[in-house]
Amino acid sequence: MSKHHVRKDPTCQNCGHTVPQRYCSYCGQENIETRQSFGHLVRHFAEDVTHYDNSFWRTIKYLLGRPAYLTKTYLAGKRNSFLPPVRLYIFVSFVAFFIPYLLPDLTGDFKYPDPVIQRAEAHTDEALYGIGLRNGTQFYARSHYHTQAQLDSLQQALPAGNKLNAFDYWTEKKMIELGKYKQEELAEKFNESFAHNFPKGLFVYMPVFALVVGLFHNRKRWYYFDHAIFTLHYFSFLLLAFTLLNIVNSLLPLNLVFSYERTATYIYAISSLLVFSWFVYYFARGHHKMYGESMMISALKSFFIFFINLALFFVLLAGLGILTVFTMH
Repeated sequence: MSKHHVRKDPTCQNCGHTVPQRYCSYCGQENIETRQSFGHLVRHFAEDVTHYDNSFWRTIKYLLGRPAYLTKTYLAGKRNSFLPPVRLYIFVSFVAFFIPYLLPDLTGDFKYPDPVIQRAEAHTDEALYGIGLRNGTQFYARSHYHTQAQLDSLQQALPAGNKLNAFDYWTEKKMIELGKYKQEELAEKFNESFAHNFPKGLFVYMPVFALVVGLFHNRKRWYYFDHAIFTLHYFSFLLLAFTLLNIVNSLLPLNLVFSYERTATYIYAISSLLVFSWFVYYFARGHHKMYGESMMISALKSFFIFFINLALFFVLLAGLGILTVFTMH
């Protein structure tokens, strides 16, 4: 309860009705003094953003440790003891995508050599000046233009059958635009743009995830709303788990602990596999608890639901990657 003093005037400032005690029985607004201290504003902000009381920490505890418990509790009508699913997801999403900007970079300028990048750099000339085929006619891919003006000039000079179509022309323009950046700058810009687009893509994908879950269950017994709440809690778990792992990886960079680079790489690979296994187990366990089917039936459905969504999620990532490339400036 707020520590602010109750107003002497019993008239509610929100709806105009008489307030018998502290809260208006008509609209629920607290009838307190409107002028508040800075400390009160800070506490009020913290409570509004995180619902900073026992229900917040209780929600986080059950979210990490008891799959589907929050979903079943919410659908059963017990909703005041925990954060609402939408509010929980918004808060966890905000933390998950804001925390990386606050974490220290303890790795410095250390970078593992990327064999893919090394091979690409070794064949840069070949990729840039290689000969391609269009409509049975050979032409130099990019050897004749490096600027927009050169591209336009070449486009006009080519025979009608060899001209770039609208999509290829737009693609080449984009490649010329991005060509002004160095490889490190381009990678940094891509990562920033992708990180900016990822939360939007994830939010858009959640209804698809819930739809796939719903396809495996009786529509007469379960509503789409039920699957949506289950999905909100599962995605909140994923984001929170990723956030905790991101914090651990940032504060304990393995490349500084192990002098041998390959050892750190192996440990990262093993830890990633364990984390992925945790996500699969959490979903399977939550699915069994949520829908109450036998272990065998639930396990089979969980397997298909999870990996169908995983395949669709990779399609989403590919789409986001393409969108990121063509929206970079």
